[in-house]
Amino acid sequence: MDFLLPESIDDTNATQQMIDGLIACRKEIESRRKKRSIQKRQNVEFEYPLISIDNNHRFIMKVRQSTILADNFSVILCYINKDEDSIILFRCNGPHSGDNMAQPEHFLYHTHTLSEDDWQNGRKSYPNIRAVVTEYSTVDEAIQYFVNTCGINDQKHFFKTWQSIEEGYELSGQLTLEDIGN
Repeated sequence: MDFLLPESIDDTNATQQMIDGLIACRKEIESRRKKRSIQKRQNVEFEYPLISIDNNHRFIMKVRQSTILADNFSVILCYINKDEDSIILFRCNGPHSGDNMAQPEHFLYHTHTLSEDDWQNGRKSYPNIRAVVTEYSTVDEAIQYFVNTCGINDQKHFFKTWQSIEEGYELSGQLTLEDIGN
């Protein structure tokens, strides 16, 4: 990473360069905190605590996937600030429905990235920079894209854990967009 992050980032000093730096900085699984998986409504959710290599910044990686539609998923990077607030910096999504379906990218594989304007105007859970992507078309490919984009070390350990979670929640009966189209 070319940009040196300050030890603390808050509402007064957040810039797009800092947000992009938080997304890209090298991270590792924080071993002293436990991973967590739960099933809520019709989704499996999985959280992995992360910490920057310099130990100055804490994050949570979340994976959420529908137990019904395999292509309805989110892979999320949250920054945990000094006040313990969770700020969504980056998100990889599959096609999905939702509140604002006027945005055509929601029908495709896409990402959301937090903007400086989002941060400074309190929209810390709704990253506004959206981009259609072709680098992934499954949750597994999205996770690979995500861990590379977000600088997460120890990928083998993570994918082994995700496989066991997928198996534990019987996700094999899910439908894909291809199934629905046929």
